[in-house]
Amino acid sequence: MTTASRFPGACGYGAQVVLERLAPLLREVEGVRRNEDPECLHRMRVASRRLRSALLLLEGCVPPETLRSWRRAVRRLTRILGEARDLDVQILFLEELLGKSGAAGASPSEENGAAPDGAMKSRKDVAETLPSEVLPGVERLRLRLRTRRERRQRSVLRALDRLEREGIVQRMGTVLREMLVRMELGEADRGPSLREPAFRLLSLRLEETLAFAYVADNPADEEGHHALRVAAKRLRYSLELFAPLLGEVGDSLVKEIKVLQDRLGALHDCDVWRSFLPAFIDAERRRTHRYYGHGKAFPRLEKGLLFLLHRRDEEREKLFASFLAWWRGAEKKNFWQRCREGIASLLADAGKLPATDSSSPMEVVTE
Repeated sequence: MTTASRFPGACGYGAQVVLERLAPLLREVEGVRRNEDPECLHRMRVASRRLRSALLLLEGCVPPETLRSWRRAVRRLTRILGEARDLDVQILFLEELLGKSGAAGASPSEENGAAPDGAMKSRKDVAETLPSEVLPGVERLRLRLRTRRERRQRSVLRALDRLEREGIVQRMGTVLREMLVRMELGEADRGPSLREPAFRLLSLRLEETLAFAYVADNPADEEGHHALRVAAKRLRYSLELFAPLLGEVGDSLVKEIKVLQDRLGALHDCDVWRSFLPAFIDAERRRTHRYYGHGKAFPRLEKGLLFLLHRRDEEREKLFASFLAWWRGAEKKNFWQRCREGIASLLADAGKLPATDSSSPMEVVTE
């Protein structure tokens, strides 16, 4: 969460928030380079997203070209970290399914063709988790994903090298610290009042989220559920930006939105599997045929892959039911109205009525 700022203006507040969000990103660099704990990359990806959302606060406070270069650099890093994290999530899912103690890594001889029968011996705890006939396919999928993740790590390292070489994060910190010092000395403008642009941005983010309310009535609308997840994430990050202004109400709203985001995130992960697995099965069938010259070895792999696909189809029904229960509960508790009231308090506290002009929140921030 963002801490309270000693600078009342938008620019001072924005500079302090961005500086706060640089540290968590930089803390994870070494861990991401070593790639021993996937949580390091996960934390760095989250930190980069939160940093991107905070850069919005600097509109009109730093030169436009400077801000664009910062945004490009952070967006590029977020994208590359996201690609690696998606693979980590899939691998972790398979490893949890296989069982931590019984699922030994695939041997190099499994790289082509079917996994040898001996690879499945002495795995009693795995056999209790999954039927033995599906293990070859699941192991094969894990092997392929691990190989992809190793290749993706090279992209991650290049991105970190570029970030270090260009020095954008360090320059960002230097510029913003100098800005705050000048404000302290009265040599720089602290910017306009923050409450009205905060109200407009949060109002927009809330309405963006509610625009997808219709997807709660359609369990098959995967694209709509994903769009709602993205909108809810943007709302949560924006609420976090202005947490000091919202107080306890803001903390409560963020916690609830996080529950929604988590449930939609699990639903999206499931949809990714359901889209990915059919294509993977086709590709693996062709690859096995090329290696052996025939397709007789593939059915023993296909059993596990189809088992996973079936499991994901079943799980999606449960995940959608969980999301729907949250949504209906939020409606009964008038959660969205409480969101509106909490956001409106930004202007009520300042003795103003909610603004009615059509300026976008980003345009307001630049004033």
